[in-house]
Amino acid sequence: MSYDSIFLKKPKIKLVEWIGSGERLRPENSDYTELVICMDGMSEVCAGREYSHIDRRQLLVLQGSCGYRLMEEPPQDEKILRILLYDYQVRGYPENKIMEEDFLFLPLLKSSDFFLNSCAYLQQEWNSRDGPVKNEIITSALCILLYIIIDELKTMESNVSDVTEVTRRYIEQNYNRELTLTQIASEVNFSIYYLAHIFKREMGVSPMQYLMNCRMEKAKELLTDTRRTISDIAAEVGYQNKNYFTMLFKRNVGITPGKFRKEGPKGRSGERP
Repeated sequence: MSYDSIFLKKPKIKLVEWIGSGERLRPENSDYTELVICMDGMSEVCAGREYSHIDRRQLLVLQGSCGYRLMEEPPQDEKILRILLYDYQVRGYPENKIMEEDFLFLPLLKSSDFFLNSCAYLQQEWNSRDGPVKNEIITSALCILLYIIIDELKTMESNVSDVTEVTRRYIEQNYNRELTLTQIASEVNFSIYYLAHIFKREMGVSPMQYLMNCRMEKAKELLTDTRRTISDIAAEVGYQNKNYFTMLFKRNVGITPGKFRKEGPKGRSGERP
């Protein structure tokens, strides 16, 4: 494959190393792009102020000076691979940039196995003895990794409307169940971070806030149109604890469920939007 049409300047490599938990890691230079790949199993990572995981289907991509930290000790030495690259330019992008964000937990929706095999090959070549073709092999491997990442980024963006719609529909159909963000992400087959990031960007609220909004709207409907007890309504919209439901309802609506019912539609001019 020729990458001349993709790269105005092909990447150089700074280092390839296995890493473990411990001190917070930062790129040595703001012009570096760092890839953090979990070659086996799963590892929880904090990047910026976001917590997520990396595994064989999701890596962490960092640009600029954003730091990160592994939240647990990998069970084996050769599990988390760190690749630092620089001095490149992809057509249509600024130098040393492949995305707008400082960091992104990127799901590998199309090419996870090929990506990991390419990482393993790059690591092997990096540690091999110097030879006349070593630099060319490493450069080609880096080009492959960046090409896959760019392709996955485009795939992610093209799936934005589908991700949002599928998630919205799932929440609206299952608001009365005990749902967590992990369960929602699993049901719609997207990573937790990716789902939360895309959904909030498109809808203006997080998936869990949207879930609560759905529950509160249904609760208001039941309070207005039925004479069911507060406990029954709480259970109907997904809350088994009446007091907890009452607290959330007042926090979101501004008044208690009982007062909401008592005032009726004409007495709610001060209700929160």
